[in-house]
Amino acid sequence: MKTLFNVSLLCSALALSSIANAIEIPTNVMTDYQAGLRGDGSANANAVQQLTQLHQQDGKDLVVLALLGSSETTSARYADQPWQKMKLAERGMGKLDKVLRFLTSKQDASPVETLRVNTTAGCTFVSVPAMFNRFEQGYQLLTQTIAAPMFSHVPPRAKISTYLCAAKAAAKAKDKTNAIQYIASLNQLAPHASFIASLNALKAQLEE
Repeated sequence: MKTLFNVSLLCSALALSSIANAIEIPTNVMTDYQAGLRGDGSANANAVQQLTQLHQQDGKDLVVLALLGSSETTSARYADQPWQKMKLAERGMGKLDKVLRFLTSKQDASPVETLRVNTTAGCTFVSVPAMFNRFEQGYQLLTQTIAAPMFSHVPPRAKISTYLCAAKAAAKAKDKTNAIQYIASLNQLAPHASFIASLNALKAQLEE
């Protein structure tokens, strides 16, 4: 369980603020959410508390519910007992399953809302330990999101986290073609980002 969120620590904490602002998630909530993904247990606990309050205020906000599910899943990293880790991870992923069902039935979801929910769920699922059997579901979410027509209608910067999670997941899945393509897209969108050098090194390994 210590490996929980190895991928999303790179993915979710990068470039999500621009999407969050578009749907008016408070900055302080996103700050705690991102810090929690990076390894700050106290910040993660704050994010869970704040997102729970936001969800209670508006139970129809799918992005809030997705972020809450992601944060609760992340909480498993900070639990002491194995049964606690399992319970927290399953509770968080259960919320993500719920929000994905809601999104499917919601006819007026915006491209940004759809992107944010699918990316949050996808990044989470590809990052949890293999024992949960969620990798294929998460990777499919990410690849389908990138291939969907709505992906061209969101701001370029909003696509970064989706590509980043998808690139790492593709490499893990040994999907060389997609991994190289996603890394190339990231080079176009964020050529000076801190993660580009490591991704280009990964691309070079894939092309050998």
